Amino acid sequence: MHCFTDEQFTNICRVLNELSLGNLNYRLEYTDEGDDYEMLVTYLNLIGEMGMLYLSELLSHNEEIEVFAEINLHLDQNFTVKSNSESLSTILNKTPEELKGKPFEKLITLESLKAWSNIKRNLTYYNMPSSGCRIFFKVNSSIHYDCFCYFSRLPDNSIYISTHKAKTHTLKAVMGRLGIAPPNQEHREKGKPIPHLSEEDRIKVLMLEIILYFEQHLDGSLPDMKTITRYFGINEKKFKQSFKKYFNQTPYAFYIDKKLDRAMELLKTSHMSIEEVAYSIGYNTKSGFNEAFKKKFGMTPGKVKKKE
Repeated sequence: MHCFTDEQFTNICRVLNELSLGNLNYRLEYTDEGDDYEMLVTYLNLIGEMGMLYLSELLSHNEEIEVFAEINLHLDQNFTVKSNSESLSTILNKTPEELKGKPFEKLITLESLKAWSNIKRNLTYYNMPSSGCRIFFKVNSSIHYDCFCYFSRLPDNSIYISTHKAKTHTLKAVMGRLGIAPPNQEHREKGKPIPHLSEEDRIKVLMLEIILYFEQHLDGSLPDMKTITRYFGINEKKFKQSFKKYFNQTPYAFYIDKKLDRAMELLKTSHMSIEEVAYSIGYNTKSGFNEAFKKKFGMTPGKVKKKE
């Protein structure tokens, strides 16, 4: 009979407890020892993966369902923790004071460092206002917390990170939580400037708000430009000009790129099939998805899966 170490037994109990509470994001690390513990790790992680797929399906049909724990994290310009939500402190078993000032890279696993490096480069050097990827937070040496995070660069160049996926989540809520004067519909309708922001920064904030809106609607079709500009209270011509200025793309081309970037990330980091990935970003046919994917990346989704 195989005997687990005290640490292994404790970690198994914690993950089982979290699964029983409905928190499906916890995963056990493999030890590469090929023993009974490895088999148990495989089964427990599979339960979490299958549970998350089922939850994702429920969320896609019912917006009132909420994820178990929303993570919010604010990094300063040096990518160290400025503040964080209580839920992250609970997950990592550390107080906000212990987390404050820590480099973000110290909170995530080695597997996530490459993804974080790409995100940093996109936000810092390529002037992208937002991005997203799968991140594994280190709970301890044997447990990590698996979640998809959205990264947003704010006007003061600090970084806001959140796992929140509700369609009502916009930059207004983000800036409000951080004590920055947020843009609001009243200001836009009455033509008033946003307090404490220059006209250029106001446009940047609006563009970021629209980008967040795009990212939260990657599972369907992009509404027409009139609908979008009416919703955000901006002139359609000015919107297209500003978007082209900041992103060097049309809104539609940018939206398709984000869809396909999300697909690439899912193909590399999840166990979803090609058909499931295609459906998750709004493609109804595998052939249409394959064609768009190959046009952007120069390879088929199948080749990406084989590499992984």
